[in-house]
Amino acid sequence: MAKSLMNSENMIFPDESREIELVETIMLVEVGHTQFELVEEEIYRKADGKLIDTRIALTRKEWKYGRRVTVTAKHYPMSERDKAIGEMVTLTQWAIMETAQEKMTK
Repeated sequence: MAKSLMNSENMIFPDESREIELVETIMLVEVGHTQFELVEEEIYRKADGKLIDTRIALTRKEWKYGRRVTVTAKHYPMSERDKAIGEMVTLTQWAIMETAQEKMTK
């Protein structure tokens, strides 16, 4: 049976208020009107300000209907930092190729 790494200290419950702070921008790539960002986040319990978790988030920001829309595509544990960077590189290479093909057909 797999042993759970979660305990009562770091468990995040759906109804629990929390605050997310950006610690470091690892990578930021802009392709056309879209930004891909890989950031390190710290999650704090809002009630007492206690640090609950640190993770890496892959986000996409783009302009839609005159507004900047941010979508978090994926979260990674800190132990998978290299994997997160690799997936960010793959994603941005794909976005560059898609944009290039779009421009070449016009």
